[in-house]
Amino acid sequence: TTMFHTLLTYRRKDQERMITEADVVKLPYLQAAVKESMRLQPVAPLLLPHLVVEEGMEIGGYAVPKGAAIIFNSWSIMRDPATWERPEEFMPERFLGKTELGMWGKEVKFIPLGTGRRLCPALPMVELLVPFMVASMLHALEWRLPHGMPPDQVDVTERYTSNDILLMDVPLKVVPMVAT
Repeated sequence: TTMFHTLLTYRRKDQERMITEADVVKLPYLQAAVKESMRLQPVAPLLLPHLVVEEGMEIGGYAVPKGAAIIFNSWSIMRDPATWERPEEFMPERFLGKTELGMWGKEVKFIPLGTGRRLCPALPMVELLVPFMVASMLHALEWRLPHGMPPDQVDVTERYTSNDILLMDVPLKVVPMVAT
């Protein structure tokens, strides 16, 4: 609710102007919510394979031979209960004030866009544009629950189509704001 309250305050003060990148920098909770969304639903749940280039490599107590391909399951890593408190819950607060948990994959427990040499080349653009697009949509559109449904009755259970598209059983209603 903090993110929505902040954006609504922006909307009331500056109804006439569009949100800018400078505004997004002032919305740390929104940025934390984007990171938390990427933690729970990574763009690539399985990262590109890495090739073992040295003899004597050991991962998780297992000997891995030179030349073997290793595939990292980022979905599983970012939901590991040994690393994350209540890993299945959406808790953007876990990213507030945590500069070490950036999208650049330096902290192995948070690698939404890969790490190392196989880091997503679009990362600088993603880091800038995704929070900006979310803020713009929250600023310019009014989001409503259907038929006066109270917020505590929204079912956010994850359901995928055959094309790996995530759906909500009860979608939100988007209403464009009318300029006056």
